[in-house]
Amino acid sequence: MLVISAAVGLGRDDVVGFADNKYIIGRPPTSYNLYEKNSGTTILDNIIGYKTENGKTYVFSTDSSYIVIDEEKESYLKKEVEERDARYDRLLKEMERLE
Repeated sequence: MLVISAAVGLGRDDVVGFADNKYIIGRPPTSYNLYEKNSGTTILDNIIGYKTENGKTYVFSTDSSYIVIDEEKESYLKKEVEERDARYDRLLKEMERLE
């Protein structure tokens, strides 16, 4: 039973999961990253925080892009910071910071 729990829940180095734990912010040795749990593929490095609002989670990093996760569809879009709007700036101020 423990093996099943570990397979569907968060791991030891996982901070928070989104879209029914399909996407995870993990804590590797140097910085936080967002990855897809099943494949282990890194989606975005250098995560500084996240904010969930209206069924979407915005994941922010020090890189030139950010991720918008659709919690219901369990999918994500990678967007460039240059594409941001007023909502981006507000959510960035309100985000849950990772230290």
